[in-house]
Amino acid sequence: MAAVDYISLHDIELNTPQALAIKLNIIESAEKPPLKFVLQQGSKKHTLSYQRLNQYMLRVQGNQRLTGTANLVVYTTNNDLWEIINTIKLNIPPTNKGHMTADTYSSAEQITSTKPMVETTKNQPLASRLPTSSPDNTRTNSRTNTSTNISQVAANQCVLTKQPQETLWRIATRYAPQWNIDVYSAMIAIYNANRNQFSQQHIKLLKANATLTCPTKNIMASLGSKSLMEEEFERLHNKKVIIEP
Repeated sequence: MAAVDYISLHDIELNTPQALAIKLNIIESAEKPPLKFVLQQGSKKHTLSYQRLNQYMLRVQGNQRLTGTANLVVYTTNNDLWEIINTIKLNIPPTNKGHMTADTYSSAEQITSTKPMVETTKNQPLASRLPTSSPDNTRTNSRTNTSTNISQVAANQCVLTKQPQETLWRIATRYAPQWNIDVYSAMIAIYNANRNQFSQQHIKLLKANATLTCPTKNIMASLGSKSLMEEEFERLHNKKVIIEP
């Protein structure tokens, strides 16, 4: 079995001339394999340090600002040799400073490799690379709701990147290439994993301050064909919204 089943960008939490800190979502084996992170920008390469924050999150750190486009190359060992398991594209506008949430999940076509964004050391189906249980969906993202106390954020949780006021369609468009599914299926998967993050549990009423958890493998396994998922989306989208007085 692959030691690292899933790894992707969560956000860029710090980007200053002297410090860079990138959070990554990760699902890995219980053995916690050795990892190496190399930031490639043009002809320059920098090896970054990392620490495990909890079961589903890492922090990768460097000592210089990131601007423009770069690739974060992720390695793990295979037969005592370092092997690339994923390449995450980062795109930071040069005007952004300090703490940022990066809306940088790129489509598969933007990566020079022909492999999908989310890679494993073996070609496992996506359903086997996701958590088996659905985490608590009630936490609020402290970056999108400044009044939220950070202590309310659950520790062990695989979460999706979401900008304030970002639509479900845009979020699904970002993740669909990584999950190797179509956009409608991605929307249904996200919705089914996070119904409480939608007002009236209506698919078109995603809360601005919602924290979205990763779909479980059971949810991914329950998805149907693209046409069926499109029909399901239209059904959910056309449900009556209760207008409160």
